[in-house]
Amino acid sequence: MAAIGLGRAKPIGYRAPEGCSWKGGGEEPIRSEAAFHAAFGCEAPSGIDFAKGELRVVSRTLSPATIGIDVVDDGATITFVSRQRSPCPSEPPPMPIGVPIAYVAPAKAERRTADATCKVTMPCR
Repeated sequence: MAAIGLGRAKPIGYRAPEGCSWKGGGEEPIRSEAAFHAAFGCEAPSGIDFAKGELRVVSRTLSPATIGIDVVDDGATITFVSRQRSPCPSEPPPMPIGVPIAYVAPAKAERRTADATCKVTMPCR
């Protein structure tokens, strides 16, 4: 992250337990196990200490060249870092796709949000 000016930022991305998947809904923070179970449609424990953090799920649009999005927090700003590869000559035209991105922020934290991009070199097939 230092290469793109986010040296102090810490990863805060979240991966739901096996068998749990986002069911959609608003972008209100999830602040309890009960709310997690309703939003993710499962009974598995979230693994989140809701006394210290809250789960946020936001919709992001990815291009076909996106190979991932990292979510980092530097204490003032939550940054969505899009990892982009160069397009290959034989690829179809880009069509954006929407995906949910989950992360755990400090409970009731006031943060700005920002976007950043890093380029990843990958060979074409």
